[in-house]
Amino acid sequence: MTAENHRDTEAQILAAAEELFLERGFALTSTTMIAKKAGCTQALIHYYFRTKDRLVEAVLKQKVMLFLSIFTRIDGEEKDFEGRIRRKIESHFDVMMENPRLPFLLLNEIASNPERAPLIKRMVEELPRPVFDRFAAELRAEIAAGRVRPMESIDLLITLISLNAMLFLAQPVLTAVFGLDEAAFKKLALHRREEHVAIIMRSLKP
Repeated sequence: MTAENHRDTEAQILAAAEELFLERGFALTSTTMIAKKAGCTQALIHYYFRTKDRLVEAVLKQKVMLFLSIFTRIDGEEKDFEGRIRRKIESHFDVMMENPRLPFLLLNEIASNPERAPLIKRMVEELPRPVFDRFAAELRAEIAAGRVRPMESIDLLITLISLNAMLFLAQPVLTAVFGLDEAAFKKLALHRREEHVAIIMRSLKP
């Protein structure tokens, strides 16, 4: 098997695992199901990932790195701080919209299996620090220039993540209470995307 074939097989397993995890949750997804969906054997899953826990970790890390790569790319595309913040909010929202069950899956898994929390913590600690350090330094510079009110970078990140994630955590309630079909919820989500940008940008003002 060539290196390219190895990468393709590993990617197929990851894609199948991600889809099943989001659909059924970690606990209710077996390696047998993943193998069937990926069109491979359980032996291949063991060869690439050893255990289901390591496969879970690989899927989570893939999502975290996707989020990080979006932030890094935006930093290179936007010239001003306000433009970069706006694009960060929008891009994070888009990741949530493409993976609407991900916030619930993470919260439910950590609540049900507290041992997952150190895994998430370790993954965050392994992320390249320059990305966050640059973000914090830019925020401090904007505060010093009087364009942004005093705040910590962690507060801004928590506001961004919680606003965007909460919409999708509340999706089952919102669709039931307001009788929203898929198209109506998507329309609401796109509206909320703009609202979240407006809310956060206003919160930055001195």
